[in-house]
Amino acid sequence: MAAPVGNKFGANRKEWQSAIKRALARKAGTVAAGLDKIASDLVDEAYAGDKEARREIWDRVDGKAAQTVDTSLTIRDERAMSDAELAAIAAGVSGDGTSEAAGDSSLTH
Repeated sequence: MAAPVGNKFGANRKEWQSAIKRALARKAGTVAAGLDKIASDLVDEAYAGDKEARREIWDRVDGKAAQTVDTSLTIRDERAMSDAELAAIAAGVSGDGTSEAAGDSSLTH
């Protein structure tokens, strides 16, 4: 999905990407040769026991593990709620008496 017209945030990424490609080409003759050298060095580090290098290779080859997010959502008709429940919601207090700012991430509608 493209950024909206006038969005300048992607421009810096393109400049950085171009600078890296130029540096790879200068150092190794071509961008592909530079990437091959870096990949070879990374594999050498992984074989030498570097855990970060191993993790980087694993993530690049198999992809990073999917992250899960647990959420709970309670949808209730506000007309069926008591004045006390509505006041608690307005005050930011959850059903167990704790403040939502104190860590209750549930959403009440």
